[in-house]
Amino acid sequence: MGVAVAVMVLSLVESNAVARSVANRSGQRIDTNAEFAGQGIANLVAAFRGGFPTSGSPSRSALDYEQGSRSRLSSALTGVVMLVVLVLLGPVVDLTPVPVLAGLLFLPPA
Repeated sequence: MGVAVAVMVLSLVESNAVARSVANRSGQRIDTNAEFAGQGIANLVAAFRGGFPTSGSPSRSALDYEQGSRSRLSSALTGVVMLVVLVLLGPVVDLTPVPVLAGLLFLPPA
């Protein structure tokens, strides 16, 4: 139970920080109650469906904002593109040695 509470608190703090950061830069207002309720419902459903805890993604949110995304549709489109890439290129990625994939984590941003 303690681990579950720790994951929940960490997830809410991270999500709130990301939302506030983007909202401050874009001049938007955020509804923290709606944010927490939505995240709680998503995590509750994930728990009963065998999913993982979710939270806001600092890197994806910052990238979307910097690229000029103005709606949530950009995140949905990113998810669809990733699904298509995984389905089409999954067998190729499966053949890639794990040390090569680990090396990608240490590459500096282009």
